[in-house]
Amino acid sequence: SGLRAGFIDSSSSAPEGYKPRLIANDKYSGIDLLSVLKEQMSSCDRFDICVAFVAESGLQPLIEALLELRDRGVKGRLLTSTYLNFNTPHVFRKLMEFDNIEVRIYQGNLHAKGYVFDRDGASTVIVGSSNLTQMALTCNREWNVLFRSYGNGEMLRAIRTEFNALWGDPHTVELSYGWTIEYDGYRSQSSRNMRG
Repeated sequence: SGLRAGFIDSSSSAPEGYKPRLIANDKYSGIDLLSVLKEQMSSCDRFDICVAFVAESGLQPLIEALLELRDRGVKGRLLTSTYLNFNTPHVFRKLMEFDNIEVRIYQGNLHAKGYVFDRDGASTVIVGSSNLTQMALTCNREWNVLFRSYGNGEMLRAIRTEFNALWGDPHTVELSYGWTIEYDGYRSQSSRNMRG
């Protein structure tokens, strides 16, 4: 029934725009995660993103939205990982071009995917299976649940607590140019060792 612990549920009393919904990259409806992210970025006043993987193919279609965020002075945090050595040093350097986005890297097996966009005391939260890759944002069959929370709702609080714990974890480092050079060397060495 309506507002419960800061969470708008899917009951019939919730206004249509506030009901939780599934985003599954449905080509028939034309709704994909990329369009939803762009919409949220265009109106948020702060954001937190946690994804295991960031690919150039996923970053490129968001560049215009990221530039608009920078121009509006909107600050955000992006937490990603070294999981499977998927992320490239080039992508990390691209992220460093946005001085409004603080980027940290969890050096370990982080596979979480979540997006939080804050605006006027409310938060839009998307949690699911999509990394920042073109396929995950547009055409893979992904399951991402979008819900809205006001103030300090229970689910929002749990997500923020988990994000902040990973953000401050001893295995997490701030993104820097020096770190990308070390990471590049580590990836090259790992690749050579695998070839054997």
